[in-house]
Amino acid sequence: MPDPSWPDGVIQGFKVDVRAKDKTGNTETPHAVQFTVDSAPPESGVASPAGGNFVSALSEISGTCTDGFSGISNADKKVYIQIVDITSGTWRYFNGGGWDAGVESWLQVTSLSTPTWSYAKSEVTFNWKNGHRYIVLPRAEDMAQNIQTVFSTSTFYYDRNAVDTDGKIGEPNSAVGTPSSNLYTKTLTAISGTAQDQPQGVWYGNTLSSAGIKDVYIKLKDDTAAKLWTGSTWTATGQFWLAVSGKESWSYPFNNSDWINNHKYIVNTKARDNTDVPGPNVEISISTRTFYIDQSSPTAVTVSAPSGNLKTRPAAVSGTAKDDTGAFESGIIMVKSFIYDLDALRYWNVEQSSWQVSVYWATTTLTGAPVTGWNASVQQSAWTDGHQYRMKCEAWDLAGNGKLSDYTYFTFDETAPESFVSVPTHGAYYPEGSPASLSGTASDNKSGVTEVLVRLMKKTGASAGAHWRISDKTWRPASEDIVWSTTTLSGSNPWSWSIPSGNLPAAWENGLSYLVVAKSKDAANNEESVFNVTVDSNTFTYDTSKPLSGITNPAGDTNSPPQLMGTCFDASPGNVSTVTVRIKRSGNQFYHEDGATPGWQDGSEYWNKAVLSSASTAWWWLGSIWNTEVEYTINSRAKDNAGNWEASFTTFTFINDYERPVSNSTAPFNASYKTLNYIGGIANDDPDIGPVASGLSDVKLMVMDITENTTYYWQNPTLFWSIDVMWKNATGLSEWGFDEINDIGWKKRGTGHRFRIMTKAKDWSGNEEIPSAGFEFVYDTSTPVSVSTGPVNNTSYSFMSGQAILAGTAKDEPNLSLPRAGNAGLDVVNISLKDKSNSNCWTGSSWTATSPYWI
Repeated sequence: MPDPSWPDGVIQGFKVDVRAKDKTGNTETPHAVQFTVDSAPPESGVASPAGGNFVSALSEISGTCTDGFSGISNADKKVYIQIVDITSGTWRYFNGGGWDAGVESWLQVTSLSTPTWSYAKSEVTFNWKNGHRYIVLPRAEDMAQNIQTVFSTSTFYYDRNAVDTDGKIGEPNSAVGTPSSNLYTKTLTAISGTAQDQPQGVWYGNTLSSAGIKDVYIKLKDDTAAKLWTGSTWTATGQFWLAVSGKESWSYPFNNSDWINNHKYIVNTKARDNTDVPGPNVEISISTRTFYIDQSSPTAVTVSAPSGNLKTRPAAVSGTAKDDTGAFESGIIMVKSFIYDLDALRYWNVEQSSWQVSVYWATTTLTGAPVTGWNASVQQSAWTDGHQYRMKCEAWDLAGNGKLSDYTYFTFDETAPESFVSVPTHGAYYPEGSPASLSGTASDNKSGVTEVLVRLMKKTGASAGAHWRISDKTWRPASEDIVWSTTTLSGSNPWSWSIPSGNLPAAWENGLSYLVVAKSKDAANNEESVFNVTVDSNTFTYDTSKPLSGITNPAGDTNSPPQLMGTCFDASPGNVSTVTVRIKRSGNQFYHEDGATPGWQDGSEYWNKAVLSSASTAWWWLGSIWNTEVEYTINSRAKDNAGNWEASFTTFTFINDYERPVSNSTAPFNASYKTLNYIGGIANDDPDIGPVASGLSDVKLMVMDITENTTYYWQNPTLFWSIDVMWKNATGLSEWGFDEINDIGWKKRGTGHRFRIMTKAKDWSGNEEIPSAGFEFVYDTSTPVSVSTGPVNNTSYSFMSGQAILAGTAKDEPNLSLPRAGNAGLDVVNISLKDKSNSNCWTGSSWTATSPYWI
């Protein structure tokens, strides 16, 4: 018969009556069977581990099972579980002794006592894996063989401190992030760090699970003082684990003032995770962090090089730095420095190898401990000669304490200083007692002069080349080395140096030349090596001889504005340096060329400076101060280069006279002469303008025969006359005469010749008269000629008839056929009328016995 339609999901009791009947019709006596129909499946669930739990120990899985009618047989243990590792995509099933990938296993519980069941295995057998996710699926079967169809599962995670067979551990760990390990710090206001539960990572591409951090604790120890922090104070007893704020990222605040300088501190951390069963995993491998509190700045920070004054270009800046001397000094970690050019107002940028306006701190290279050396390279071309530099460094220790150094200064000075000799002056001549000391100056472009040395040497004389040594005040012979003597240095740029008289020779030798050379050293140890004449190498001559001067012009009185000139002389090796002239004129007046109003001053003597020739052997003085017909007195005096003045001065007096003298002849004074043995005249140089004239110096005359076209000049009694012009000196001045020509001389030219006499006078000033036309006369030794024309000789005349007229002609002789010949000319014609009968002569009014009688 077909199955009956049993009620689904219900439990009911049934009775079945059964009888059998064969084909003959025999029928069995009915008998009955009673049974129950149970079609409802049982139920089961997992009690432990609860779903979502993290467990750290699990050797037994337990749960519950129930059935509504038929029940579950304890004896048959018809409860099965599936334990599945579902961490990866491929599930792994526990088979009772291990895990199979992809092969399902239902495991009969090891204990059943309805309504509870359990499945127990050792941890080793289970071989749970940290971070894995598991699911437990129970399945029950009742005595009606109904199998559970609706499953109740539990998913849990395994997280244990121990290391599993895959090397994974579930222990949480924590660590300190701040402070870092072995940190030296000057301030710490919080300890912070991280915590992480384990395991971490992936398993077959799937992330492992961990319970997560529940809480973190720290223990803070002052290891130096052997004390623990309670949360408010330090104590030497007890253990204090202090809760922090945060989990995976945590921190613990701390008041910076509670740290003790130069102490060592240890901080431990431990974390707990959120594992549920049997409880949180507690970090076993407690982390430890050591750090140091260093609140002291470095004690010694210096820039040691370069410093002072240098003449070489430093290739680096260096120095030292030292941390404080506590038990736990952190040590120098960094030094920075800067270089500042005080002249250019720039900072050196080591990276760009250039100077810049803004400050630049350069990182240095550290060497050594506990005194740390540091240095920073600098291009040698960075330094500028003559510039001063300022440097500073700052050092930091590991704790962050910093300290600035003091400024260090250095001057780069590669230029030698310069010396100057002021006394003696180069080429100068010094008189007696001078120079009393030697002195000069010295200058340097930056670092400063520290020493000036002087070399004093004889240049001339028998001991030329000898050097003066101040230390024993002796002259050292030329055969010995050059001697440099120290000087007294004072002042500052420029510095002054000197050698006082007490350190010099007691006396200089007249006529000798001495060499004085100065050389200086500066603070950078540059030493002057090049010497220049007139600067730091001067030669002077000691000269006590006195010069001389003389006046050469005017040599006498002058007739034009004179140029005063003269000579001057000084014995070798001396040389005249100055000639002065004193000019005095009539009236006791002196000329002053440099006064506020240059000119003549009454009674005030003044010496005017003359101009010297290039060789200083001649002098002159130019000035338009002269007046005519004035007497002047000139004095000259010379001074040599040593300042020696001429012992006595030269004097010369002259008259300046521009006016010409006047002369003329007074004899002869007639137009004609038949005899002439003397020529004479007068001359004068009387002043017309000034108070005095220079006076006549000579009178000359020229006697000319101007009869012919060729003029003849009187030469002398020997040569007589020639065509050569000749001026003859007269005898006398204001009244003068000339008797060199007598009749013999005149007659050499002959009667009837015309002569001219010209005169000229000259005064002592050299003024010479311009001759006038002169005086002319005729020399006439010829007698005149007369002829009686009536009455006619030997002719008789009647007196009464009026026919007897005395008449005739007359003329003077000679009558030469020359251009300017002449004669005296008739002066008078005389006749003598004689009565032959009685020899009486007519007087013009009567007869006289005087015979002849000329009328």
